[in-house]
Amino acid sequence: MEEHEDVDRVRHDLEAFWAGDPDMDVVHLQWPGALFENWQAPTEESLVRLRDQLEYWDRTARIVTTVHNIRAHGRSRGPLHDELYRLVYEASDGLIHMGTVSRDLLHEEYSLPEKEEVIIPHGWYDTLPNEVSRKQARRELGVPEQAALAVVFGALRSPDEVTLIREGVRNWKNSRKRGFIAGRFTWPENRLHDWAAKKYHRLRTLFLPVSFRFGRFANSRIQYFLRAADVLLIPRRRILNSGGVPLGFTFGRVVAGPNEGVVGEILGDTGNPTFDPNVPSSVAVALQKGVELQRDGHGESNWTYAARKMNWGSVADQHISFYARR
Repeated sequence: MEEHEDVDRVRHDLEAFWAGDPDMDVVHLQWPGALFENWQAPTEESLVRLRDQLEYWDRTARIVTTVHNIRAHGRSRGPLHDELYRLVYEASDGLIHMGTVSRDLLHEEYSLPEKEEVIIPHGWYDTLPNEVSRKQARRELGVPEQAALAVVFGALRSPDEVTLIREGVRNWKNSRKRGFIAGRFTWPENRLHDWAAKKYHRLRTLFLPVSFRFGRFANSRIQYFLRAADVLLIPRRRILNSGGVPLGFTFGRVVAGPNEGVVGEILGDTGNPTFDPNVPSSVAVALQKGVELQRDGHGESNWTYAARKMNWGSVADQHISFYARR
């Protein structure tokens, strides 16, 4: 965005949001919870302060918000979080959605005054290193060359998601099946709880071909998990958007995800497999379909789609065009 010819200056600055800046033409908000330092839970007092600050920006700039979630999820739930989201969406002059279903779901949840809304896709991850071969990646991860490999990459938000992966792999009818979970658990409240959760889920998968690699990974390491995969699995429940879709597409991989929200919309539109997250056997069917699609070259079609629809030049142009509306 900083390099766009129609943009003079971009600030990524929470301090500036609260201090105000009369020279700013547009304030683009992403996650409402990020408006408080370190994602602190909102209080009645902080919401009053936020309402005042949004009124300030309404007088001096155009407020645009990207709809990542309809409501807060995980532990960030409750009436104060609901009020936080309502405040931000009501104060926004324009709303950016990543798919049609996002707009529909938002208006089902909130009674909002009429606003300008637009659909702009999530950008792809073409700045990540993508140099290793499938063979090199599998050797590095200890995955057999002939394995049918489903990779889950990123944070897992609840034990239900791990159960969905486990039962999906258990029901997967493929003698070469392997599951590989690379990421971290976000629900444990302390180190002991985190250790116990990891131990528990390792034991629950002891007799299944499922491997874990816990941690946060440097950008240079991400390519190993994606290049090794036949299919990238998104094991979410009650989901709207996911960066997993453009991530898998960027690395030319088939993506399997829940038939919910924008994730289900995009996967369905692009011919990638979806499943019902309440039916583990449907996850198994999606995994097998994903492996077959990858073998038939569908991952390359996903890359082409991302290069055409999700490239940052196009995404930036669409944002700038929307900012300029009055």
